[in-house]
Parts: sequence; structure tokens; C-alpha cells
Amino acid sequence: VLAWLERQPCPKPGALVVDAGANLGWYTLLLDRLGSGHLAVHAFEPDPDNRDLLERNCALNAAQDVTINACALADRHGKALLHRYRDINRGKHSLRPLEGSRDSVTVETETLDRYLHRKGLDERDIWLFKIDVEGAEPEAIRGAVTSLPRVQIVLLEYSPQFIDAEGRRTLLDHLFTAGLAPSVWDGENWIPATRDQLEHETRQRDTLWTRDLTPT
Repeated sequence: VLAWLERQPCPKPGALVVDAGANLGWYTLLLDRLGSGHLAVHAFEPDPDNRDLLERNCALNAAQDVTINACALADRHGKALLHRYRDINRGKHSLRPLEGSRDSVTVETETLDRYLHRKGLDERDIWLFKIDVEGAEPEAIRGAVTSLPRVQIVLLEYSPQFIDAEGRRTLLDHLFTAGLAPSVWDGENWIPATRDQLEHETRQRDTLWTRDLTPT
């Protein structure tokens, strides 16, 4: 994934990156560096412990243009329970009550569409929308339907095992309607995928959605 991102043309100055489920900041910092000051990275991390690590990592790595938001991207503005997974995998916290959760904490939720409007960014190009939210992908996408047509790349960790059939259909409807075409990572390459394949997928997969059917 990193090698593929490094090969992409430099985005236009002023373009945005949205990192939903930023965790401790691997993608946030990577994209800040790849942008070389041309990208504004907006990171969303609702868990207070992970967000503390994210803030520390941004400071230690002298991030150039990162905005950290203490909320989860979802399909409504409000509050929700974040179910926190065991310490063996603090990247598996979710708005869904997954098996293995140890506790929960109330967090703020926000839609991407509302957030960008409040910030005066609802006309800006979005170079990359990265989503890693452990089964809450349909809600994150539903809250971004007016923004999706401006997104060039969606990097989405697709977790069908946590989503019912209706949720999968809704998620795919929004992405395809926005003109984005999917590929899945097979461990070495991005392989173009079909809607039927994704609707019937049962395991977690890294997916790439672009406006080019054959990512290279």
C-alpha cells in the first residue's frame, strides 16, 4: 500500500486527506510526509488513549499540516459508545459491540459532510479518504455522501464479517454511485474486484477505490 501511494502523482496544493480511525498515526504521518506541505491531513480518532499517542507522534515527527479531531466519523452528529477491544489490539476499537471488547467509552460522532462544511472546506478536493473503523464503514460513508464525488482515492479496510447484508449493500451503493471502482489487495498487487465479489466476501480485506479501473 505504501509503495502504491508513493507512486501516485502529487496532488494539487491545498488538497485534503481524511484519516478515519487514525489510531496512533501511521497513515496520518505517512500522508503528511508524502504531501510535502501540499496536503492538509484531517485525522479522526475517538479513543482518548490512542489519540494521546497520535498527538505525541505528530509532535515527535514534526507533522507539517495535521488537524486531530477527537471524534468518530459516522452518519450523524452526536454521541455514541466506542467499544474498546483488549489491549492486545487497540486498533480494533469499534462503534459496534465486537466480541472481545473489554469496556466502552462515550465519544463524539460527526459526519464528514458536516465537518467539512463547518470548516469551510466543502469545495476542496479530497485526494485520499482512508477508513479503518472495524465494521462501522457504512456509517462513515453515509455521512460523506456529498463529499464522495470530490474524493480521488478511498483506502478502506472492508470488514464484512461485522456488517449485515443491508449494510454492505448500502456501503457499496454509495461508493459505486460516486464513480469509484474497487480493487482488493492480494498480498502483492491490487486486483480489480466486482460488486458481487464484495457483497459475498466474508473476511476482512484491504480495498482500494479509485477513478481508474486498473490501479498501478
